[in-house]
Order: sequence, then structure tokens, then C-alpha cells
Amino acid sequence: MSSTSTYNQSVEKYKKELISLLNISEQELNAIFKSTLYSLKHKLEQIGGESFLQSLMKLDYNDTISFNREEESIQEIVYRNNIYDKNVDENKDCFVCLCGKSHLKNLHLFAHDDLDEQCIIGSSCIKQVCKLQDAYSENLELKDKLNGLYDDVKTAEKNKNNKPCYKCGDLCINKSTNYKFEHMNNYCRSCLVGKTHSYIKCSKCHIKVIPASQPLPYDKNKFKEICGKCWHKANEKKDWYKKKYNKN
Repeated sequence: MSSTSTYNQSVEKYKKELISLLNISEQELNAIFKSTLYSLKHKLEQIGGESFLQSLMKLDYNDTISFNREEESIQEIVYRNNIYDKNVDENKDCFVCLCGKSHLKNLHLFAHDDLDEQCIIGSSCIKQVCKLQDAYSENLELKDKLNGLYDDVKTAEKNKNNKPCYKCGDLCINKSTNYKFEHMNNYCRSCLVGKTHSYIKCSKCHIKVIPASQPLPYDKNKFKEICGKCWHKANEKKDWYKKKYNKN
């Protein structure tokens, strides 16, 4: 029997298992899971020769890196990050997810207990895998593992695409968005006030407003966060302040 035929039989068997566990039709199953789930399952089972679920439990998220062929070669990234050879397509000169999807730009790197190298799994596959929770609802350990993997990848993608609001710290400012108001590149809409969103409220008194994105005189990479009155009150008892402002 050919390997292709064996693989197809394995896919059909697992589909029937999921249909039974979820109590849904094959049409509903196909709407939930893409074909990449089954190829990912196959590759994970090959790593350690264990079941899909056992192999999933041995995964841990490590890091997310970007691949830009114009800036760095595939060989350099493979060498520096010790990437699993199954994640490299030499014919297409690109990185591939374990499921087989090629030309990945964001490389989510995972450790696996049965691998010395790091393997790459795309975010779409992690989202697919996370949907298995409903099928194995009684396996709380698996549920925690899947949620953890999904949260790690989601946070990594958000960190990569967004930056935090300078005032509240919410990771909501998209790095690639061309905002209508310039200060939205530094602050979220909730923290900016005024018709042109050019001011923020003082972080101490929360009443007075100060210009947004106003650099500190001693550190141009940081912005002012408190009004003048609050600044004086916060420093008035310090020796350097008394000397500068002739305070006794």
C-alpha cells in the first residue's frame, strides 16, 4: 500500500473520530477544520512516533521571528535559530509550516521534547489545533496546553504588529496604520483629548492637560506625563529643587 493511500486512510479515520466526538456532520466538520490540520497531525506524529495529542503536549512556544529574503538568507536564519529541516523547502527556497504551507514570513518557533531543533508552526495551524478543545473537553491538561499555545502566538503577533500606548500601556497602536491624527502614533484614542486629539491628561492630578508627545528636556526619547503644577509639587522637597528655585 502506498504512503499516500495510507495517509488518506489515516485522515478519514481521524475525521470519523472527530465527527463522533463533536457529534456533527462531515459537512460541519469541514467547515470547522481545514485540510492543514490533518497534515500537521501527520507531521507531529512522525516526530516522536506518538499520537497527535501526545505530541501536542510536548510542544512549547519559544519565539517569533521575521523572514525577509532581502535582509537575511534562509541559511543564516536556519543556522542561528537551529530550525528543523522539515520546515525548510530548499526547492522553493522558503520556510514552511509543519503542515506544508510555504512562504512563511512570520516564523513561530516551537520546542518539542523529541526534537533537538526548533520547529515552525503557522498561526493558522495553531488556531486550528485550539479548536480541538471541544472534541477533547474532558482533557483539562490538553485544554490548558492548547490555550497556552494559542495565547503565546496571539501575543507574539500583537507585539510584532502593535506598540503600546505611551500613557496607559495598552498594546493597541498598529505600527502600519496611517492615523488621521499624528499623536495616535504614540497614544490610544482613549488617552488623547481635544478635538484634534493633541493633548493628554496629567497622570497625577488627572485634571490638567498637557501637549501630547512633548519630549522631556533631559531625554528626547521620553514624553512629559504630568503637568507643571504636579511636577513642582513632586519635587519641591528635594535638595536640588530647593537650590534651583531658592527654597529654604
